[in-house]
Amino acid sequence: MRASKRYGVRLAAMLVASVVVITGMNAAPASADFNQNWNTSASYRLSLDWVPYQTSVSQWGKSCSGGEAAYFRVRVKVTSNGEVVWGSQYTASDGSVWYLGSASLGINRAYYHRWDGYRANFTTAFSPCQYVGAGGANGA
Repeated sequence: MRASKRYGVRLAAMLVASVVVITGMNAAPASADFNQNWNTSASYRLSLDWVPYQTSVSQWGKSCSGGEAAYFRVRVKVTSNGEVVWGSQYTASDGSVWYLGSASLGINRAYYHRWDGYRANFTTAFSPCQYVGAGGANGA
């Protein structure tokens, strides 16, 4: 087998394993204090600003099935300069709300979410609905 084919097989196996691992983290947000839903098709979204009231902030997200997006990703950005301070893994677009992890953030600093949809080949794609949430934060 040529080296490039072996690399492709390994990459495909890693992607499948990542999706399988992520699948185990599907849960409803227990305490998403900041929530934003969109019920129209889009390939990316920018949330309203929110401010953490604790340093460890749980992140949640969703992408509905039925669009082009096979996966979605959420990033947390600083409102004042757009700096990315946290990013999720690529997560299945299956209509479920997913716990994406916890971000360590500064209290009394404004942030926003960027939600992006992706095809299986990781080019941008639309989803018919999107959701982002943060536990331990309030809308600004």
